[in-house]
Amino acid sequence: MKEITLAVDGMMCSGCENRVRNVISKIDGVTDIKVSYEKGIVVLVLEDNINIQSVKDKIINLGYLVK
Repeated sequence: MKEITLAVDGMMCSGCENRVRNVISKIDGVTDIKVSYEKGIVVLVLEDNINIQSVKDKIINLGYLVK
């Protein structure tokens, strides 16, 4: 398992948090996710075999900028 923190721009409300959480939580291998629009972060706990770029791409496809 690994924990990764992503900086995400563009989340403006709890609805944004929920959108990100719902999409990312459906990815096999994501064991925990915390999203904060106020801090502009997504904290993930992932199995070691997960490609972090695929997670970033899903967030980007929602319309947010991942740093």
